[in-house]
Amino acid sequence: MIALDDENLRFLTLTMLLSRLEHGDLAALREAGINDRQMQRLRTMPVSEMVRLCSIKSLKIGIAVDEASLDHAIRMVDRISEELLLLEQLLARHAPLSMLSELFGIQSGDLALHRKILCEQPKRGRPALPDQDTRDRINMHWHDLKRLDMHEAKRYLALSERFPEVSMAALYAVVNEFGV
Repeated sequence: MIALDDENLRFLTLTMLLSRLEHGDLAALREAGINDRQMQRLRTMPVSEMVRLCSIKSLKIGIAVDEASLDHAIRMVDRISEELLLLEQLLARHAPLSMLSELFGIQSGDLALHRKILCEQPKRGRPALPDQDTRDRINMHWHDLKRLDMHEAKRYLALSERFPEVSMAALYAVVNEFGV
């Protein structure tokens, strides 16, 4: 348990516990170490006494962190951060809405906001496709990239690095040309 030494944090914690008490969540309070007598006294305690209670240094109130849920939450934050970075990189390369929608589930309103923040203007119209030989090389490289265990957005960025003369919209069109 990590001790909460700040009396404001103690007050907030006790207030949260009282809220649970008012909602009838007695099991959670018992699990937190509060017995029925203490629950009754806290329920009837005026706020001024609650503030005084929280200022008593010998009162031990703390928090416990569930290791597994913290690990899960950290992984989620890392994934979200990585996806936001990939989204920004694709936006900087003028990726089309259809690609971003497929990769990230982004909608046109959200896309407009992201582009506004990044000062990016969307390209209009259908992209010009490269010649057949270049399209074949793009498809071969795409199939090589699909063998790698990476986010699909990273594959498109790698493809863009390999074929810098081809727009992201054209790369997306070539990869999806045959609906494969």
